[in-house]
Amino acid sequence: MNKSIILASVFIALTGCASQPNNEKFNVHTADFTKSSDLNLCAVYGARANRSIEAKNELVKRGVFSDAEWESIADNKVSVGMTECAVKAAYSVNFIKQKTTKFKNGDKGMTFFYDCKSSNATYCPFTKVDFVNGKVSAVSKVQKI
Repeated sequence: MNKSIILASVFIALTGCASQPNNEKFNVHTADFTKSSDLNLCAVYGARANRSIEAKNELVKRGVFSDAEWESIADNKVSVGMTECAVKAAYSVNFIKQKTTKFKNGDKGMTFFYDCKSSNATYCPFTKVDFVNGKVSAVSKVQKI
């Protein structure tokens, strides 16, 4: 009986360790962009700072966006149908608020609010971007958050 308890405890401890989540954070300074996620690369490009050209080159190499999407991103324009990655590339990652949203039609999604002073957002003082199923469903100007 004692052996069974000890073996079960060891087994649980070992399987628990084997399934621990990877808590490594993305570090733009040391990241290998060929192994980085599209979302991380979009965030780096959106910041238009350190290594942003490298990030764009990797996104182009992967074919993440069409030429038309790149034009919108370069012009900091977000429109219905764009992915979260495209929004990060266009507006940067400087959203000031994020919330889970249930829309009038019953869809569930996310809403991000951007401050035009700290990001490349189109509308001032705040731009609201709604996402459903990972795509932009609406972009609007808001006065208060």
